[in-house]
Amino acid sequence: MSKQRRQKVEFTAEKPVSKPVKVEFYTKDGEKVSFKGHKEVTKPVKVEFYAKRDKKK
Repeated sequence: MSKQRRQKVEFTAEKPVSKPVKVEFYTKDGEKVSFKGHKEVTKPVKVEFYAKRDKKK
């Protein structure tokens, strides 16, 4: 009997960033630029796992 190896699955998924990041902009004169804006940002996350073996009937 030969043991069947489980197949390794790897892929890159996109995960929403959990914490909002504060950003400030300044002009060349040093004045602060005020604006309102929101954007959903995602970051790539590497996912890898071994697939389950098929059940014997």
